[in-house]
Amino acid sequence: MVRLFGLLLKLYPVGYRGEFGDEMRAVFMALTSSGNRSYLAEFAGLIRGAVSEHWHRVSWRATASMTGGTVFAFGLHVVMYWWLAPVNGKGILRMLEHLASRVFMLAVLVGVAFGQQPPRQDAATLELAKSIYSRAMTALQEAKTMDDMKKLADDLSSPDGISVDRFGRTILTRKEADGELASMLALPPERRVTQMDILWAEQNSDRMIVVAWVLPNEVEQIDTEGDFGAKGTKHRLTRGTLIRDIFQRTGTGWRRIQHDKLFPNDTVLAVDGASRIMPPLDERNRVGK
Repeated sequence: MVRLFGLLLKLYPVGYRGEFGDEMRAVFMALTSSGNRSYLAEFAGLIRGAVSEHWHRVSWRATASMTGGTVFAFGLHVVMYWWLAPVNGKGILRMLEHLASRVFMLAVLVGVAFGQQPPRQDAATLELAKSIYSRAMTALQEAKTMDDMKKLADDLSSPDGISVDRFGRTILTRKEADGELASMLALPPERRVTQMDILWAEQNSDRMIVVAWVLPNEVEQIDTEGDFGAKGTKHRLTRGTLIRDIFQRTGTGWRRIQHDKLFPNDTVLAVDGASRIMPPLDERNRVGK
């Protein structure tokens, strides 16, 4: 039964298994150890859940396009077959049937191709993400006491939220992050916040991800090591880092549960205007300074 459970679990998307697989397996093991034998209901629930997850991940446009392409291909195949079947000669008939089957497959592939719609940014989700960061940055600038800072942290992040470095290591827990609030409060208000450009915001059920450039700013710097040309020359460097935040919907609003830093701090994005990894710097998606 455990082996069958593992096979059914593979029906779920990879990301879903990575996030909830261990929890689901633990529940199933507890069920079997307790002597409860309602395996059929559990397995049926697994299959329903897998179908539901895959359904939510496919847009209705993609489904409609794929269905339309398949129906069109089926109809074309039937028409060609019945129209061409009366032709005398088995060789010709077989050739035409072979041709019709190829047309059918081509039409199906065309329908699938049209169904693969490129992802589009949902404007409502983008505005939601911008509002979350805007409120946090405003509260950070206006904070005057440690109580203000703690309230800001509670409003933004979950109590068990973590920060993860680019190697996937947890480098900061919420408790450790709260310990840095005093040093943040000591800064002048204008230096407490940073600029960020939101690249992508996506919501799925009770989760939301936000990918953004943080601190994309341009500075003039003398190249002492010859990294960008001749030593001793001055260059305009655009620096920044790329982050991903994961939010969870709670009874009191959205709370950040994970902060990932995908690039090192102050990664050089462009030199003298020539892009290396250039952020879009889109004013419509900018939050902060």
